[in-house]
Amino acid sequence: MLNYLLSVQEPVTRSYRNILFTKDGYKQVSAYGAPPQEDDGEPFEDKMVRLTATLKEQFVKGTRLESVIRKNLAGLGYEL
Repeated sequence: MLNYLLSVQEPVTRSYRNILFTKDGYKQVSAYGAPPQEDDGEPFEDKMVRLTATLKEQFVKGTRLESVIRKNLAGLGYEL
């Protein structure tokens, strides 16, 4: 199986337990299967403020889109 994963021509990343397989080889990662992230230099509090503001905008947009989708489906005779 390892040979298969490493011989695939297109870039591939797969994980098994705490080993991450890529086309260039493999490396041990955290127990959750994700490689540790490098520090981007943005303070945690600033990042959380930015991310929660973005999430709030996405929730508003999602609600608006849900309304449009429900209206369009109702126009086609499909009520949710």
